[in-house]
Amino acid sequence: EYLPPPSSLLILAAYVERELPGFDIDIVDCQADRLDWKGLERYIESTDPSIVLTSGFTTNAYTCARTCEIAKTVSKDIITIVGGIHFSFTPEESLRNYPEIDYIVRGEGEQTVVDLIKTLQNKGKISDVQGISYRKNNTVVHTPARPLIENLDSLPYPAYHLVEKNLKRYHFTMMAGRNTRYMILEGARGCEHQCSFCTQWNHWGSRWRTKSAKRIADEIEFLHNTYGGVFLWFADDHMRLGYRGKQLYEELRQKQCKDDIMLFFQARIDDIAQHPDLIGNLREVGTYWILCGVETNSQELLNEYKKGIKTQDAYQAMKILKQKDIFSQAMFVIGGRKDTHESIEQLRQYSVDLTPDFAIYTALTP
Repeated sequence: EYLPPPSSLLILAAYVERELPGFDIDIVDCQADRLDWKGLERYIESTDPSIVLTSGFTTNAYTCARTCEIAKTVSKDIITIVGGIHFSFTPEESLRNYPEIDYIVRGEGEQTVVDLIKTLQNKGKISDVQGISYRKNNTVVHTPARPLIENLDSLPYPAYHLVEKNLKRYHFTMMAGRNTRYMILEGARGCEHQCSFCTQWNHWGSRWRTKSAKRIADEIEFLHNTYGGVFLWFADDHMRLGYRGKQLYEELRQKQCKDDIMLFFQARIDDIAQHPDLIGNLREVGTYWILCGVETNSQELLNEYKKGIKTQDAYQAMKILKQKDIFSQAMFVIGGRKDTHESIEQLRQYSVDLTPDFAIYTALTP
C-alpha cells in the first residue's frame, strides 16, 4: 500500500553534494531495491564506502544500528553516522548500547554532516563540530547544539536524481493509485505548538520555519516537470494556512502544473475552521487531500494534550472540507490513562458523526 521515497536522505544528500562537490554519494533504498541484510552487505562490499550514514525513528532504530553493524563487519575502517529524531533524543544511551555507531548527528543534519565530513577528511578536531555525540576514552561526548538554519530557501532541491531508477516504484496506492508518481517535499520545519504526545516540536526547538511561497511553488513545479511528480505530500508538521496559504495559492495559480498535480498536506482543525476561503482557493490549485489531527471528543483530554483546539472545530473543519470537495483524513488518539471501554465507544461514535472520508485511530504512546 505504501512505499515512500527516502525524503530526509534526499534533502541531506542534496546539501552534501552542493557543499562537497568532490564527494561521491549513493543512496541505498533497501525497500525499493529489495535488498535483505545479505544484499546490503554485498552492496557495501562492492562499493567500498568510507562513510555509511543512516537515520530513523524509534520504530526502526534497531534497523539503523544493524546497518552500521553490517558496515563494520565489511570493514572496521568504515565510519558510521546516524541521525534522526530517535538518536537525537537518545545519544548517550545509543552510543553505549550500539558500539557499531561512531557518530550521532543531533537535530538538523545538513550543516553538521558537512562539517563532520570536512573535519574527518582534514583530520581536524572533532570536538569543534557542533551538534554531534561520539565516544572518546570510554566516555560519551556531546558537543554544543548547532543553531538552526534560518533561511530554508537556501537549501537545494532534494536529490531525487540519486534514486531516479526507483521513482516508478514509489507509491501511495491507497491515496493515489499504484501508478501515480509519488514524491515528498518539505515546505517548513517544526511547529510552535507543544502537543504533549508529539516529538516533532521538541526536535525542532519549538519553532516553525518555512520556505517562501515562491520557493515552495517552484519546487513543486520542478518535481513535476523534471521527474513527473503528481501526488505530492507536504512533509510539514504544520501548514499554517493563515500565514502562507494565500501566498501559496497566488504562486501556484501561475503554474501550469497546477492542473496536473495532487497535493496532500496536514493542517490543524482550528486553522481550517478559521480559513474556509483559503481551503477553497487551495483546492483550485491542486489540493485534493488534507489530514487533520482531531484526536478526541473530550475537551478535557484536548487540554491535557495541549492541543489548543475545541471539539467544535472538528465539525466545522470537516464541513468545510466536504463543501470544498477535498478528501478529509481525520486522526484520533485512543489509550489515554483515563480511557475506558465507554469513552472509546463515545470516540468511535464521534468519529462517525464527523463523517470524515477516512479515519485513523492511533494508540497513545508514552
